[in-house]
This record gives sequence, C-alpha cells and structure tokens, in this order.
Amino acid sequence: HHPLPLKFDGSMQMWDCAFKDLATSDYVVGLAGKRSGGNLYVLARKKKITNVLGTCQLVRELSFEFPEIIRKGVEDKANGPAVISTMTVELPGMVAIKAEGSKESRWQSAAAAVESGNVYLPYDAIWKEDFIEVCASVPHGKYDDDADAIAHMILQMLGNRLAGMLDWMKEQDEKMIARKKAA
Repeated sequence: HHPLPLKFDGSMQMWDCAFKDLATSDYVVGLAGKRSGGNLYVLARKKKITNVLGTCQLVRELSFEFPEIIRKGVEDKANGPAVISTMTVELPGMVAIKAEGSKESRWQSAAAAVESGNVYLPYDAIWKEDFIEVCASVPHGKYDDDADAIAHMILQMLGNRLAGMLDWMKEQDEKMIARKKAA
C-alpha cells in the first residue's frame, strides 16, 4: 500500500473508446489519474461495453467523481471523435489523443514506468484484479482496452515530462549556438 501524496503536479482522464455496444465489441475504458513527480496514481476506472451515448455518460460520471480533473484525453479512434464533439459543449478539457505507432510499441514504451514501480493502483479497488489481468494478457488476450488506456495515460502524463525536458534542453542548446555565432 502506497499512500497518496499531498500534492499532485498534473491530472487527466484517459478514454479508450469502442465502435459499438454489441456483445462481441471491445470495452470502453476510462481512467482517472494524477501525477506526482515521476509517479502516476490511477485513482478510478470505468469499463463497459457501450455506444457513444453510454460512453458520454461514463465521462460525465468520472468527471463528477473527479471535478478537479479538467483534461480528458480521448483516443482519436473508434467513436472517440464523436464522444469529443458531443461532450465538448458540456465539459471542458476534451482533448483528442492521437495514437502514435503500433499498440505494441505504446505498451512497450509505457511498460518501463510500470516495471520501475512508478504506477500505482488503489490497493482496495474492486477493479484492480481485472485491470492487472487484462494488462498482463496483452498482446494475446481477448481484450486490450485497459492496456491501451493506461499506456496512453502513462505516455501523456509521464512521457510528456521527459519530452518537455528534452525540448527545453534542445532550445537551450540552440540559444547557446546562436550566442556563439553572434560573438
């Protein structure tokens, strides 16, 4: 059991959407998470086989539970664009998240944060066992929705910190080169 920090540096919801609400469809998965330093705390999860309207209702529910989380990332695939356009008029912070590379490459990139102990799940969450089971079964399991949602969340919340730092370092290097040329 890892206690929650008193202060967080960032937060977001992350949604992996599906196309339809058939028994054979993938699940819609939404996660609420907060970042503190290099650690990610997944605080809640919504998971259901549903359509666009049902997905919008899940977004409302998670937003009601965590009103302080403004940013709501929605994978820009399946019915994600429809969810964004429907919910943008109702809730702030709806952001399309473009899936970069293959699912496998995203899972592999995100795995380092999990393996190094930087991702925490609530110790008493009733969904924890199913979540871990689905994530551990990729790429061979029947479903991968939990793994997609957490991979996007990790890359958005922890990966962007590194990318931002690298951009800053590159900018500083370019400024130094420009100063040397001017001198």
